[in-house]
Amino acid sequence: MKQKYVIEMDRDNNSLILKEFAELDKDILSFLCQQAYNMGTIEGAVSGGKPALIAALRTDNMYPPTVYASEIAERVMTMLSSGDRTPQEILFDAGTFLGKASEEALPEDDVEDEEEGIEDLLKGDVNEKYEGKSISNLTSSIKIADNESLAADDDA
Repeated sequence: MKQKYVIEMDRDNNSLILKEFAELDKDILSFLCQQAYNMGTIEGAVSGGKPALIAALRTDNMYPPTVYASEIAERVMTMLSSGDRTPQEILFDAGTFLGKASEEALPEDDVEDEEEGIEDLLKGDVNEKYEGKSISNLTSSIKIADNESLAADDDA
């Protein structure tokens, strides 16, 4: 899934605006959320470092993943330090962050050893006091009503 964040500085209201867009339909980014922050709060968080800024940017409505939040925080810090007030766009593709780990094939010897271990578990030792005795008179806490059928419904 692709996501886009737009960072804007609103001079009139002395605030930073963060907008979130996501690809809900193929190749179409839909607006999801907008969060406005007081510029004094953001500048104070910047002085506390990137972790403090990330904490300030995350809210109940806007909680980007750590990888995204880190990049957003870096961009905000750059905007504030350079005095650049032009809106910034950051595009993320979750596919690049969700790499699939390739599983290495086990050597054939390891597979055989694993199978032998399973067979040993299945054999198991039966407690001598139960050996040769039949199991009967089991009581169950589940009661089936007389009018209930044990057959499964064909419609299900």
